[in-house]
Amino acid sequence: MKTLFGILLLLFVATSAALIAIRNPGYVLIAREPFVLETSVAVFVLLTAAAFAIFYFGVRLMTRIVRAPRDLARWRQARRTRKAREAFVTGLTHLLEGEWQKAEKSLLAGLHATDSPLLGNLAAALAAQGQNDPEKRDQYLTRAYELSGDNTLAVDMTQARLQLRAGRHEQALATLVRIRALHPTHTDVLRLLIDVYRRLHDWQDLAGLLPEVHRRKLLPEIEFDALELEARRELLSLSLPPGALGTLHEAWAAVPEPLRRDPDLLAVYARQLIAQNAADECVNLLSTALEGSWDERLVLLYGEARSAHPAAQLETAEEWLARHGESPALLLTLGRLARRNRLHDRARGYLERSLALANSAESHQELGALYEESGDVARALDHYRQVLTSRDRLLAMSTAKRAPTGTAHGASDYGY
Repeated sequence: MKTLFGILLLLFVATSAALIAIRNPGYVLIAREPFVLETSVAVFVLLTAAAFAIFYFGVRLMTRIVRAPRDLARWRQARRTRKAREAFVTGLTHLLEGEWQKAEKSLLAGLHATDSPLLGNLAAALAAQGQNDPEKRDQYLTRAYELSGDNTLAVDMTQARLQLRAGRHEQALATLVRIRALHPTHTDVLRLLIDVYRRLHDWQDLAGLLPEVHRRKLLPEIEFDALELEARRELLSLSLPPGALGTLHEAWAAVPEPLRRDPDLLAVYARQLIAQNAADECVNLLSTALEGSWDERLVLLYGEARSAHPAAQLETAEEWLARHGESPALLLTLGRLARRNRLHDRARGYLERSLALANSAESHQELGALYEESGDVARALDHYRQVLTSRDRLLAMSTAKRAPTGTAHGASDYGY
């Protein structure tokens, strides 16, 4: 619409000027010996305009000719830059698609003219890692370090991730520790440290990291609780030499109060107390825990702890029987405690009732030992055979679960 209006306005002005020139053409006289120019005003104006146009465009043409080499160089540079950007974007796209060779080729094609050679080298390092080519990867990282100047954070973080991906956990840990010393508030460094500590089974350092992780809320509450439970459980599960009860107490004291009520953690701690010959302490711990929350695993451990007062243990367990009713675990514990108190008839009754509820190798083991103490070798051997049969059955079931179910879908070829 604007173009049409402009054309109409131009035609109106031209028509008006022509009509005025026809009615009053005017007169122009230019005299300079020996030349004389006589013409109308309209023709003079047209000649002047034409002369100006010729002069203007002539000057523009000469300027363009003079500047042609420089303009050509700029055009070539702009073209190289545009192609480099296109190649960089294409390379990143291939990188995200997992097309490592195509990604490296595209990135290298534009690396010499890209606006971000540092990012280009880092992306090429990722592509080289995808091709399992550590030599090229390290070359790209070295070049990235040279281009990064004083700010090497991006290169260090990329190197740490690549080291983790390559399974070089100790080197990744060294890199992350160095980064954290320079950037102590960097969030992703802490996340990567959690990962590398778990891979290295460095539960002590992981536990030391947990307060800061919780304070800065780097993980959802559920994930943090699971991580803390795992770290504390693994720390408590570490093998201890005899006489290391003090060390065990220190490890338990470091466990946050809410976690001390967790049955898994209590079971691990109870086993360590038994291994350190602290059976009385273990019995007191389990009695208190079971008064608060009933757990069959803790009941079994209560029966395994050989305290100095087995009669009191048996009395407490029989009170539980009255309150919680019969269960295979509680009856097995009662059988063990009754046998320890040399109450063979009562022990036999508990163990047989436990077997009636669940056919377990532990109950057969206890009954076999009980009959052996009573001199009934035939019955003892029969129960020991049942122990071997139960364990063979469990071993066969475990082997069947681990065996591959088939390769119809090529699951073994995925490389995961």
